[in-house]
Amino acid sequence: ILFDPETAGTGLYYFDNLAQGESTVDACAGIEVNADIVDDFECQRNANYTCCGDIVMPVNNPDVSMGNPSDKVGEFVDPPGGFNALVIEDTAPIDLSLKNIFSMKAWAPVAGQILFKLEGGTAANVEVFMDIPATNEWADYNVDLSAHADGGFTKVVLFFGAGTDNTENNTYYMDDLRWNRAPFVSSCVSSFDDDDFTLLGWRYFANGAFEGDAFMVVDN
Repeated sequence: ILFDPETAGTGLYYFDNLAQGESTVDACAGIEVNADIVDDFECQRNANYTCCGDIVMPVNNPDVSMGNPSDKVGEFVDPPGGFNALVIEDTAPIDLSLKNIFSMKAWAPVAGQILFKLEGGTAANVEVFMDIPATNEWADYNVDLSAHADGGFTKVVLFFGAGTDNTENNTYYMDDLRWNRAPFVSSCVSSFDDDDFTLLGWRYFANGAFEGDAFMVVDN
């Protein structure tokens, strides 16, 4: 801040209430793409919406809570009708060999069901209906698709309020769409043989000269 630039002399100035308007800093600059995250409506916008995606809008979270503390979420306005699709399509078959749990958070204004559907594969389409457990609050949905890893599917299709012939628009919110692996069912948590079975978050603690050194995976 220059007061009276190119003017000789001194003076006493007062100023107050410095504020910033629209940010000119990209909060997502330098963030690497995480292929496991389909869409978090913030920095990981990796979904390719090929049907009705023009009405999926990132908006402020209408219900910031323990159920979902995110600032931004996706808004989907479900028009009248029983089966209005939201299609997310990949250019290649979705790899369901390990990370085959489709997870998301959803906020529903009315009771009913959400239909999760796999399409575009070499096998028959897969449909999984899940009940909406509560309305006007965030709920977690985890859809186990492990039995369909060989189907070659390229599309995940969502139907909010599936089968309910609503007569007016219903506004749903969603967040953190991603692919997860199933919970461990054996005693082996990490084998260090490949990336999917390797835990790298180890750190030396109170080990003298080793303090702060990176953990290494080496050949046996």
